[in-house]
Amino acid sequence: MGLVRETVVVRREPLFDKTCLVCGRAFQGLRRRRYCSPHCYYRASYLRHAEERRAKRRALYWRQKAPQKRTS
Repeated sequence: MGLVRETVVVRREPLFDKTCLVCGRAFQGLRRRRYCSPHCYYRASYLRHAEERRAKRRALYWRQKAPQKRTS
């Protein structure tokens, strides 16, 4: 018969049972992990910076809405 190889993976840091801050799903992750997936990470970032993004869009709108100065 042929040789059988076994691979043993040893984690240096333990996994913890956690809950995603965005969707509430349970997952296992390292101590510093807060989100279950990249999708939730991006969603949290989007929500965190929402007001800053709205302020930039408002400023752009008002700059475009301002009457243009004519030079004759």
